[in-house]
Amino acid sequence: MKKKLLILAVISSILLSGCSNNKVSDIRTDIPDTLIVDADLPQDVPSNVSTYKVSYKNFDTDKLLELFNMNPVSSSGRDALGKLYYSGNSQLWVYDDEGVMHGGFSYNKNISTYISGVITTYSYTDMIMDKALDDFSNIKALDFFKNIGLEQLKVDRAYEISGEELQEFVKSSNDYEDYVADEINPEDTYTLLYLSQYIDDIPLADFPWEYGSIIATETTAEVLLFENQIIENRFINIYDVGEEIRNDEIISPKEAFKIFVDDYNKKLQLNTTTIENIVFKYIVTVDKKGEMYAQPAYIFEYERLEESENSPEPIPIEEKKVISARTGEFILSTGVGI
Repeated sequence: MKKKLLILAVISSILLSGCSNNKVSDIRTDIPDTLIVDADLPQDVPSNVSTYKVSYKNFDTDKLLELFNMNPVSSSGRDALGKLYYSGNSQLWVYDDEGVMHGGFSYNKNISTYISGVITTYSYTDMIMDKALDDFSNIKALDFFKNIGLEQLKVDRAYEISGEELQEFVKSSNDYEDYVADEINPEDTYTLLYLSQYIDDIPLADFPWEYGSIIATETTAEVLLFENQIIENRFINIYDVGEEIRNDEIISPKEAFKIFVDDYNKKLQLNTTTIENIVFKYIVTVDKKGEMYAQPAYIFEYERLEESENSPEPIPIEEKKVISARTGEFILSTGVGI
């Protein structure tokens, strides 16, 4: 469990002597003792940032089929996701305007749905956090991205998972039948990559930041490797970057933090709220005409405790708040344009 740093109500004036680092303790503001901070401010944030018009990236189906060695295609069709192609044990979905997914594609090769489900479930637990690779520069499969115009994708995290670990996970889980473990080869090793799309060296948000949003704009980019070959991937909401709309001097991380605290202090806080992460990223919003924009923002990820009639103790609620780095205003919806 992370060590919690409780910020005192009054910051000592000694800390106000002009320090240039981005520690929360350097900020001159009143912070109530119900607000716990377990995050540092973003580092190396530029002083000026551009806002861009963006659109969903369209991928060349023929080129994808060629790169994935899916010629000849045995059958094709369309489902809710998009265009679907089969070749041997491989499947390729290419998203387009007629499906529910946009700006990407999904691919699956020679991997059973059972194993895929195990790896997906396993990766959503904390069990992989200690298995991160320090160096993934030699992964040859990453050359694939250059061939389809995805140079803006960069690997954020990479994990190595053994078949033996997956077997043990299945045996300890109530979500899988016993026979699923028998389909996993304990000698196999998988590499799981999480990527982000970058604009001007700033990542796009890779998680939903608006609860219940009907406009999903977060970028998903995940790749599963076996023997340095791509056997599964999901790319959703990858964008082509278009016209620069504006270039603005943005508020600093310290100013953004003060805005968050001022807003927090407007309501009576009986339970604690813990800020777990503060990041600087591009978010994509959509105006009433359907035009999409990538604009810079500070994203606060926090956990607040809420009273519940069904629990004797307050229950934790995970939430996010987004502050525009241009205006300092809270961006409450993806559907607000710029």
